[in-house]
Amino acid sequence: MEHLDLFCENCGNKVEADEINVKADIAKCKECGHVQKASRLIELRESRQLMIVPPVNSDLDVFRYSDSIMEITSPRKGIKNASQLAPLGFGCFWLGFVGVWTAGAWALGGAFALFSIPFWVVGFGMIYGFSKTAFEKQKIELSGNTMTITKTRILNSKEVVLDLMDIESIEMKGLPANKQVTNMVFYDKNGIKIKKNVGVTVPTITYEGNKKETILDYGTEEEKIWVAQLLKNFVAEVAAKKV
Repeated sequence: MEHLDLFCENCGNKVEADEINVKADIAKCKECGHVQKASRLIELRESRQLMIVPPVNSDLDVFRYSDSIMEITSPRKGIKNASQLAPLGFGCFWLGFVGVWTAGAWALGGAFALFSIPFWVVGFGMIYGFSKTAFEKQKIELSGNTMTITKTRILNSKEVVLDLMDIESIEMKGLPANKQVTNMVFYDKNGIKIKKNVGVTVPTITYEGNKKETILDYGTEEEKIWVAQLLKNFVAEVAAKKV
C-alpha cells in the first residue's frame, strides 16, 4: 500500500509511515506522542483535498488537510512546443560565438581573453534561466506556524523555512532584475500559451525586516494573484488564532 501523507490532529505535524498501522487502525505522532485512529486521519485527508479549487486551466495542485495544514504544488512546465527551444538555441549560439572569440583572443594574448568573461556569464545565465522556467518545480507547505518553500531545479535547488509570525506581507511585486525572463513562451496543461516578459509581477513574501522570497515565478497571472490571496488569508487566519 502506498503511504499517504497523514497529519496529526493534535499538533498538525506529519505522521511518519512507520508509526501508522492500518490493520490496527492506529497512528502515533512522534512529535507529540498523540495516538489516533488512522482511518480518521485518512478521512480528514480525503475530505480536505477538494475544498480549494485553483483557477480554471491551472496546473496547480492545492490540498488543505486541516485548518493549519495546506500544500500547494506548481509542477514543472516542461517543453511542449519546439518554439520554446528558441532561447536555449540562442544561448548555445551565443556561447559558441563567445568561445570562438575567446580562442582568437587567447592566441593574441591571455590577458585580452579575460574581457570575454562577462559574455560567458551572460550566455550561461540565458541557459540557466531557460532551465529554471522549463524544469523548476515549486512546493509551498504550511504546517502549524511554518511555511516551507521548496524550489527543485536542475541546478541550485533551494528550501526556505519561514515562521508565519515573521511574515510582514504577501503582495504582487515586480521581479528583481536577476530573476526577470524576457520573451519566453510556455504552455499550460491545456495548451494555452503563457508568455513571460520583463516587468512581470509575482507573489512576493516579505519577512524579517526586508528579506524577500518570490513564489510561483513561472505561473499564469491568474494563478499568481490567486495564490497570493490564498496565502495572505491563511497567514491572517493563523495570526488571528494566536491573539
